[in-house]
Amino acid sequence: MRKIVLFLGFILLAVSVFGIVFNFGLDLNAKSAEQGIINFSEDSYTSLSPTLLKGGWEFYPGQVTGFGQWNSSDKPLYLQVPSNWTTLPASADGEKLQSFGYASYRIQLILPDSGYYSIFIGNIYTAYKMYVNDILVTETGTFGIDEENHYPRFMDKIVTFYTPEPQADIVFTISNFTHPYSGFGKAPVFGLPADINRIMFVSHSTSLFLVGILFMTALFMLFFYSENNRDRSILYFAALCLLISIRTLTTNTLLTFYFPSIPSWIQLKVEYLSITLTFCTFILYSKHAFHNLLNNAAVLLVLGISLIYSLVILIFPIRIYNHALLYYNLLMIIFAVYWLTALFLSWFKKEQASGIILFGGFVLALAVINDIIYYFSGTTNLFAAELSAFGLTFFIITHSNEFSYKFLHALEIASETTKDLEKKILARTRQLSEVNSKLLLMATKDELTNLWNRTELQRRAEEETAKYNRYYTTKSTYFSLLYLDLDNFKYYNDTFSHEAGDRILKLFAEILSALSRKSDTVFRMGGDEFVVFLPKTDTVGAAKFSQRILDSLDSFNDSIAAEISDMVNHKIVISRERQLTCSIGIAVHENGFINIDRLIQYADTALLRAKEQGKNCFVMHSGHSF
Repeated sequence: MRKIVLFLGFILLAVSVFGIVFNFGLDLNAKSAEQGIINFSEDSYTSLSPTLLKGGWEFYPGQVTGFGQWNSSDKPLYLQVPSNWTTLPASADGEKLQSFGYASYRIQLILPDSGYYSIFIGNIYTAYKMYVNDILVTETGTFGIDEENHYPRFMDKIVTFYTPEPQADIVFTISNFTHPYSGFGKAPVFGLPADINRIMFVSHSTSLFLVGILFMTALFMLFFYSENNRDRSILYFAALCLLISIRTLTTNTLLTFYFPSIPSWIQLKVEYLSITLTFCTFILYSKHAFHNLLNNAAVLLVLGISLIYSLVILIFPIRIYNHALLYYNLLMIIFAVYWLTALFLSWFKKEQASGIILFGGFVLALAVINDIIYYFSGTTNLFAAELSAFGLTFFIITHSNEFSYKFLHALEIASETTKDLEKKILARTRQLSEVNSKLLLMATKDELTNLWNRTELQRRAEEETAKYNRYYTTKSTYFSLLYLDLDNFKYYNDTFSHEAGDRILKLFAEILSALSRKSDTVFRMGGDEFVVFLPKTDTVGAAKFSQRILDSLDSFNDSIAAEISDMVNHKIVISRERQLTCSIGIAVHENGFINIDRLIQYADTALLRAKEQGKNCFVMHSGHSF
């Protein structure tokens, strides 16, 4: 399985490199602007391929269009796109153009035919308006001729327009009072709407695909770290995946595309912080994954510089922290060379790194260098920004062998530990089972009489109700319930102590248990009150059972007298009016849905009537007494 994953990783690397180098199959036209003009008249409308509008554009520093009408009478300068307008040579009086300001770019397209066309606009620093044939077609951010009226915004955008004539006069008025880079960061892409929409789709879907892979990998690593293995390298690797996914989102302006309300200054800080934090996390991962690979002093030095630069990014505006990016990238390149050298020596000495890990590190280093070149060279490749994410994805896959080994090693340790614990767990389980059984009896049994208690009565009532109601339509049966109370019990409890009362209750419970069938259930409600469930018992059966209880009371009183005599050490004679008797209330369910809680209430009501009628008898809920 590990070899299959590694094989898929090499396929992903090959596809990504091929796709990025060849712009994912987009046949980009090689034409460039010359003196602000690109001629497409030799192409047909249907065969027109996407074209990067690179080359020499007309450039008018400090000038704008007047309500869509181009009114410049000055001779234009020509500026290469993409480039920073500060690269323009100094004027005759030695004055050089500054980053902050505003300017207009103009290009004329001679088209094969009239019709619909589209332009894909990438990074423009940092706000602009776009005109086609003197008509304002879009605006990103707020164009302004001074800092107070200017508001920056970074966002990929597609503009589709119709031209009735086979030509298009395209003007961009750009203002920048935010970023050290001014003008076009990427050359716009011109073509037919279907092709241009495909470019954005491929760009965004590729980035989202990589973000999805990285994010899911991070979640898996975090889960494994929390559940099985507390190796810090796994935690740092998860953080590395998350940071690269964030960087992919910001580099391709996906963040503002899907969340347009995010301020540009936040987007820029997140983008730059993703560089420093990713670098720091990678160093920490390498230190913990490959022990003794990196020199501690070098690690602390680089981490310290990275943290200081991160604080600068957080505190200051981009016009300040952008100037240090080149030097920080040089530091990253130097450290990448040092890291690769150390990794190579480790592999050569057969210490920690394998050849696959070394190759994965080499690919990642190349991807990072490409990322740096992308920032500073203005590359014309449409998908070069994704290469660093592809590089890390391949780096992740090559390290799967290392993580797989750690996983398997952890499982082996867990297996050995499990074997040792199984016997202890089994013995402990037996002990807990015995304790649980005792606790269950304590919770459901009356400690004095060993009958079921009131809590168990509630549970049995619900259980019997559900069972009876499930089958009553096809097999309707009677259900009787007795509510019992001992007469004169208080006299014995008060006269001969609570010990005598406890003995009376225990003997009476034994009588009830002896008279009951296996299907019957006897409960002690509390005090001298008892309840008996008599399933499948009609009125006659309930009356007979109650009469047997009353008939047993004579021998019961003899036993009580003997018990108390033994307790007080002299013979006790109980008068007739002081003898223990029993009052019984009976409720019988005949057919239909049953409600045992209601039966208990009916039986309790019948018990009260039995008391009122002189005690030592049983009364049916219907009103008959016996």
